[in-house]
Order: sequence, then structure tokens, then C-alpha cells
Amino acid sequence: MRKTVRKEYRGMKLSTLFFQLPSNDPAVGLARGLIRAWELYGNERAAVLFLGDKEERNKMDQKWLEVRMHELNPNVPVLWRKFENIIDSPELMGDKNLIVDGCEVAVVYFRVGYVPSQYLTEQHWEARLKIERSRAIKCPSIQYHLAGAKKIQQELSLPGQLERFFSDKKTIARIRQTFVNQYSLDEGPEGDRAVDMAIHEPKNYVLKPQREGGGHNYFGEEMKTFLEKNRHSDDRAGYILMERIFPWPQKNHLMKYGESTKLKNVVNEIGVYGVYLGSETEEIENKLVGHLMRTKEFGADEGGICAGVSLLDTPLLIETNNHGDILISKFSQHFRISFPVVLTFPILLLSAGSVCEFDRGDLCGWQLNRTSPSGSEPDQTFVWKTDQASTASTLDYRPKLDYSGHSSGWYLWTDSSLGNFHDATEIFTPFINNVGPQCMMSFRYYMSGRHTGSLSVFLKTRSHRTLYWTADGGSRHSWQRAQLAIGMYSNFQVVIQARRGRSFLGDIAIDDVEFSDCPPPEKVLGGCATGQVPCENGYCVAADRVCDFGNDCGDQSDEGTRCTFPSSMLVLASSCDFEHGICATWKNDKNDDFDWTLSGGTTPNSNTGPGVDHTKINSPGERHDLYQAGWKKYFSDDFGVRF
Repeated sequence: MRKTVRKEYRGMKLSTLFFQLPSNDPAVGLARGLIRAWELYGNERAAVLFLGDKEERNKMDQKWLEVRMHELNPNVPVLWRKFENIIDSPELMGDKNLIVDGCEVAVVYFRVGYVPSQYLTEQHWEARLKIERSRAIKCPSIQYHLAGAKKIQQELSLPGQLERFFSDKKTIARIRQTFVNQYSLDEGPEGDRAVDMAIHEPKNYVLKPQREGGGHNYFGEEMKTFLEKNRHSDDRAGYILMERIFPWPQKNHLMKYGESTKLKNVVNEIGVYGVYLGSETEEIENKLVGHLMRTKEFGADEGGICAGVSLLDTPLLIETNNHGDILISKFSQHFRISFPVVLTFPILLLSAGSVCEFDRGDLCGWQLNRTSPSGSEPDQTFVWKTDQASTASTLDYRPKLDYSGHSSGWYLWTDSSLGNFHDATEIFTPFINNVGPQCMMSFRYYMSGRHTGSLSVFLKTRSHRTLYWTADGGSRHSWQRAQLAIGMYSNFQVVIQARRGRSFLGDIAIDDVEFSDCPPPEKVLGGCATGQVPCENGYCVAADRVCDFGNDCGDQSDEGTRCTFPSSMLVLASSCDFEHGICATWKNDKNDDFDWTLSGGTTPNSNTGPGVDHTKINSPGERHDLYQAGWKKYFSDDFGVRF
């Protein structure tokens, strides 16, 4: 239904709905992860083993994953086996190669073996041990498999456990904010106290079994009865007690086969799909590849889709004017930025690495827009595209290495052998809600050839499009760095545009796009910390950010009237933003070659100056700075002297 709605509303007045329903195809991401593991194993004849149960209810889901793998790489062998049918067949060779029915296995994808009841005999355990001892790549690894057990999760929530894996206190605090209290039911005083607590207030807790996945939980009076019955039994150690989460209900329609739809109170749950590939010493891939959203009627305890309790759903992203620090987009894999949305489920912040390297053709959530002459064939359009550096021919002007210096690396580039003079291609972000005053964007770019076109970065709101940075022509036979101060901005998109030059003699490439220091200011209850000062809007900023010409508070209250200086300092023009002319006693030197000129708006010559000034960075058309006219342009804004 999500795909149908996206298709129906494309190009209509409600075209923004296309972006309000986030793209979600986790099968592609998971398939890429399995293929990548197969590639790392290093034997093209080795297979990916799908290991299933004797009564597999999710066979079609798994088959769809195989189809996606075949679409991405038809050369990957796939082997299907039931666990009970291979307990006698796994062979472990001297080099620890895993052989199943005469076929070497590169990757084992477990769809079975998650609960003790699936190990019916000692042979099942021995077969699993052989698999684990082999050099085949396991999905999941035994460590990650165990991490799904509730007991492991309960232990990780204890004080001092996160400190074993992380050293940064802020990171630990952020992770711990996502935890709810969990209690051991092992025999002993601690377990007895947890049992008494649950019996006394059964509505506030849920009893969960020591197994991967959901289901088989006890709630309310049923939990109370179970614990009273097993108070002195070691069976209770097979469970953990968890503080119950109470999500707020919302109105929505539930559509079930054979039932009429009614507006009901519902609650939502979202999970994410990820791919992690690594060894003891190296992290190779760590990516978010999709999400699963389930909606159920308010008051339902369990939430299974196959059980008929929950329904598949999709988030609807809705614009809002408040600070909704929510990331639910493929774009959020790479950039910690706040989108203008409020979702139909509790606030969720997804953040991963902040650099987009276009690895394996991944656009990191950037959207592609083509601007080309009408009638051009699709394969003849001048357009951004991802590619490996190793595929560059001797006739290409694009780089033979990515920015990191690897021929196997990826980047985004434009092929000037396609299209016509002045054709343009653009990539753009989803609409971003709020970014903080220190928000910076940087990227690497490569422009090589006699007739290289132009590369530009725009900030686009719904009514304005502002040029922030541009590089025009010239031949740069090495990677260059561009850095842009975005500053305090809201409800906008970042657009990267490439234009074709006069001929095919010149290509453009970009790599390592990064956003940094972009979270907006945070409101702090109970006063500001040491070294901070309060803003009028309730935020706190570092004391050294006051009177630095940056709108750090977001309401200019850290600038303006706060920035007064003794008259004895005015002779040095201790601060000047050029908004009201050249300050104090600064004058042009009459004996030099050029003169500084006070200006607002754009500079007289195109592509020679900044699109905005530093003081009013988010106010297009209100730029005031000094510039010099000539073959080289030098810009100055927001001058200050500190004592």
C-alpha cells in the first residue's frame, strides 16, 4: 500500500506525500550484507546456506531474500537445508572449511536454532558446534545470537556494564537513556525482592522468558499468578522481570481481512534492520538498511503479526514547527540532522556514521533530480552516478582513486561524454527541520579537464534557493576539500549541483560528504552547567560562544546588547559585523592596490563571493561584508579582537 500511495501521488499537489512515506526495502540491504560476506570469504564456488526449521512459516520471506541476492549478483550459489536434515552431514575439513552435502559453505544464515526446543538430540548440538568451529561466516554470530537473550540484556543494563565497552561518558549516558529497569529472578535475596515487587504491582511489570525474539510473556494478574506459583522454584530463573513501557495511544484505522474498519486507539512499535560485518579486530560494515513498523489496538499485550494481533504499518512524516529531533530516513544512516517531522510513534533518534562515502553505490538517502533537455534518452542524460574508481578508463577525466586513495573505493561523479553544454544534475537531502548554529558541511571534490563545468551547493527552502558555495571551471587533478558553514537554519534542503562544460573534456566527482556539529541547542532544566550561560529562550550555550557573531542561542540573545565594550577599546574596533558600516576608525589604505567595499546581497561578478554573510547566515539577500574587486577576491566579515 505504501508503494501504491507513493506512486499515485507522485507529481500531484500532494507530491510532498512522496517524501512523507519513507522508502523501505530492507531485503535489498540484507541481501547486500550476505553477498558482501560471501565476497569476503574468497571462494566463488562456496555457497550461502539458508538453514531453516522443519516447519518454516516464513519461507516466503526467506525466498524473497534469495531473489534479491540473485538480482544483485546471480553468481552467488545458494543452498537450502533443514536443520534436522544436516545433523549427520556437516564435515569440518583440516583447514576448517565447512562442507555440507559435498558443497563448501561460505556463509551460514540461521533461520533456526534460536530456542533449546529446536535442538532435539545431541546430534543437533554437535552439528551446531561444527558450524561454529568452521571458518564459514555465521549470520548471526554466536556473540550476537546470545546478545538477543533477555538475560544478557538484563545484565547489560546493570551499572558498570556499559563502561566495559565504552569510555565516553556522554555516549554511555545516551545509551542508558534508552533502557528501562530489568531485574534478575535468580534464586537469592535479589531475585526474591524482584518477585515481591512484581506481585505487589503487577501492572507495572512484564515477565519475559530467556529466549530470542518476542512472545510468551506474562502480564498483569497472569504474571502475578505465575510468580506466586513459582516463587520457590528454580523455573523462575528462566525469566527476567522488566519495567513495563506504556506508549501513548493514538487514533488510527486497523485494516484486517473480513473486518470493517473503525477508528480506534492504537499504539505503534518500530524496529530497525541492520547489517554488521566484522572480525575480532575490524569493523567492515555497520549499516541501517530498513525498518519494520507494527501497529496494534491499544490494550493488546502481545504484538505478533503472524498471530493476527499487529498489522504492518508505515511511518507518516508530518511537518511541524517544533524541535522534533527525529531521524527516520535512509538519510539518517549517515547524517545526524533533525527532520521536520513528527511521527505516529514515540520520538526515535537514529544516528550512525556521519560521512557518506557512496560505498557500493549507496546514495545515503540523497535524492536524485535530473535537469536535461527534453527528448534526451535516459542513458544519454548528464546525471550524477556512483561508480568504483577502478572502473575509470584512460579516457575518463574522473579520478582513478577515491579520496581515501583506494581504487576499489566508490564516489559520485558526472560523465561529461553524455548530455549537452550547461546541462545540470542535482542531488538533494530530504527537508531538514532544525540545525544548530555551528552546523558545518564538508565534502571532497575533484574537477579535472579543460572544459570542466561548475559544481555548486545551494540551500533551498520552500520559497528561496540560496547559493552557498561554487567552483567553476579550472583543472584540479587532485581531491580538494570544500567546507560550508550552514549555521542556524530550519525547514530546508541541501542541494549539490553539477553543470556540464562546453565539451566532454572534463569530469566532476565528489566523495566523503559530511555534516558535523548540527544538533540544535538543547533546553536544560534546573539551570546551566558550569561554563555555560543562559539564553532568553531557555537554552544554554558555552560562555566562549557569547559575542562571537554566531547565533548560538538561536534567538540572537548571545549577541546584541550583551556585546558592549569599554569606550577605550573602540579605537581597536573590538567587534564589527559590518551590518551598520565600517566600524570605529577603520579606513581604506590609499596607497595599496585595491579598496575594500561595503556590500549587501551578492557581489557584482557571479560565482565570486559567498551567498550569505556570517552574521545573518540564514537571511538571503541581507549579506553585509567587505570585499575587494580584482582577479583575486578576498572576503572578510565579523572582525573581532579579544583581550
